[in-house]
Amino acid sequence: MDLHSRITAFVFHPLVQILIWLQFAAALTIFTYYATTPDATVGSSPDVVLHFLGNFLLFLSARIAFLRFKSIWFVLIFALIYGTAMEISQHFLPTRYFQPTDLIANWLGVLGGLLLSFAMEFGYKKFIPTKKEK
Repeated sequence: MDLHSRITAFVFHPLVQILIWLQFAAALTIFTYYATTPDATVGSSPDVVLHFLGNFLLFLSARIAFLRFKSIWFVLIFALIYGTAMEISQHFLPTRYFQPTDLIANWLGVLGGLLLSFAMEFGYKKFIPTKKEK
């Protein structure tokens, strides 16, 4: 069995798939909690950095979870809509408020995740040949 087949068998193994979906559910729960909880402070990092990193990780988490079922473009649209919805929801919370800079940081985080995903896919295809390419 070649390396490509081993990696594919591992990633799509039912137990690994359960772990992947559990991490995605945990990511959505954590991101939603911090986006909608009044006075949810994480530390001293600038707010836009947290928005960027959170949405960057959200995209990657969603990409891995939907790897078998949906295209990368579905994941992009999902992550952009989710990040936008979380930011807009803050407008309706008494101790939170909507900020356009946070929304832009959300979008840039998603796009950063998209670029990393493309780079990883390119590297995987270039350096891990399939049986047909040997």
